[in-house]
Amino acid sequence: MNCDIENLLKAQPLVKPSASLDERVSATVANKPPLPGAPLRWRPLLIFAAAGTAMAASIGFAMMLNTAGVSTQPMTRPVAVAPVTAPDQNTTTASQADEFDADEPIRIDTTYETATPGDLVYVDDNVPMIPVVHESVRTTAWIDPVHNVRMEMTIPTQTVILTAMSVD
Repeated sequence: MNCDIENLLKAQPLVKPSASLDERVSATVANKPPLPGAPLRWRPLLIFAAAGTAMAASIGFAMMLNTAGVSTQPMTRPVAVAPVTAPDQNTTTASQADEFDADEPIRIDTTYETATPGDLVYVDDNVPMIPVVHESVRTTAWIDPVHNVRMEMTIPTQTVILTAMSVD
């Protein structure tokens, strides 16, 4: 393919360049671009933009560090709340409300659960079964209103339960 192009170029007749070509080349050479060490007109604008971006980032970071305390976002409604089985030292029940100590952190236990049925499967001896995927997320939060500290622990679990189908 390169040979075809070369042959076409060789076959073309030579033409003398126009007089305006010499003038355009001379004008371009006269207006040389600045040398790499020479100051450029856009450098102050670039420095100003970089300084403004750095200032905006530092103000945002300072505002993020300054926001202390419990989140002001509304809490989502849980699917199920873990029942209080027996009062212990870490949980606060309604009967202990009058004995509440402001120095002790508040504990909140929340559990979200879903159960999703799967497709019909056949296991040992062609017994039809439906897998049910049970997923739960248990969240425990400790809130210290005195020191504006909140600590959370989240434990996700997934269990697959096979349910036998009756064959009539």
